[in-house]
Amino acid sequence: MEETETEDSIFLGRRVVEKILACQVPQEIGAHSFSHVIFGDAGCSRETAQSELDACVTAARALGLSLRSFTFPRNRIGHQTLLAERGFTCFRGREPRWYEDERIPTPIQRAAHLFDVLTVKQPPVVMPRRTPDGLVEVPGSMVFFPAHGFRRVIPIAWRVRRALKGLDAAVRERRVFHLWTHPTNLVDEMEAMLGGFRRILERVAQLRARNELVVMPMAALASLAFESAMSGAQ
Repeated sequence: MEETETEDSIFLGRRVVEKILACQVPQEIGAHSFSHVIFGDAGCSRETAQSELDACVTAARALGLSLRSFTFPRNRIGHQTLLAERGFTCFRGREPRWYEDERIPTPIQRAAHLFDVLTVKQPPVVMPRRTPDGLVEVPGSMVFFPAHGFRRVIPIAWRVRRALKGLDAAVRERRVFHLWTHPTNLVDEMEAMLGGFRRILERVAQLRARNELVVMPMAALASLAFESAMSGAQ
């Protein structure tokens, strides 16, 4: 595996995972499929989804990891029952917005999202929920989107302002602000993008220091939601 990674380090990042595991503050490692197959696509068979998940579990086991959280590529949800069978407990759901419905054409979805960005609209704050498959769905709130293509002209400060609004709403409403991104989203205009992301994290640190905000990864949140549901049912 080391030899293959050396030859094609863009696609195989064992060393990246090892660096994350070596952080002083423990970090959760989740799965995002093995080769970015779109689970919610009609052409993705059960057998394909199985092989993707099995490859993830095998790769994680080689590092001594047990995977609990899953993020569907492109947020296209499908084959959820397979997740529970392989030890996963939660997954990221779609943002609770009217235009996130998969039946709505992509151009309309993009235009509606752009309107939210240009008006610096507050992202939704969410709550985890149990699914019929025995999993916990944690809906997304906001993506920290990249600065390439047309999005390059959108001020990074607007991304930051929306995230801060989401954080304040989470504190005010005692709900979850689920911010997510891709590492590649930070590559274009890297210094500016990292600076914007840092401002968000600084606000997170302030709220946590005042005991107004709890920061936790998906699996921990799912475990807490499950325990609350069980205690409420007794």
